[in-house]
Amino acid sequence: MTDFLDWGASWLTEMTDEHVSFTVTCSWSVDGVETSNTLRANVVDEAGNLVKAAVNVRLENTMFLFNRSEVEEKAIPLLPGLRITWGSTLYELVKMGSKTNTYNDTYRNKVLVATKYVTD
Repeated sequence: MTDFLDWGASWLTEMTDEHVSFTVTCSWSVDGVETSNTLRANVVDEAGNLVKAAVNVRLENTMFLFNRSEVEEKAIPLLPGLRITWGSTLYELVKMGSKTNTYNDTYRNKVLVATKYVTD
């Protein structure tokens, strides 16, 4: 029999990606070699509510949601120093307490990371 909770969580992830996701570029350095890749992301506010990508505001601290499967597939290291470019704005991943990321849902489909705005 179908696990309807699992199906519902998967459907919700797909609909979120389709309707309120946008592309960001993640870049990092390993042994002096710069690497980058793109990911689909969502932005959430402090209460965990989705913020549509069309918002034209520069936030000092921004929470990004990524699909865990895409992060793993593209081998993006969610570590301090990871830079995320959203449009022309640059953010850098920071720790939330003692962690660099956490999960946003029971099924661990979405990874939540905190970032800070990088000034010029």
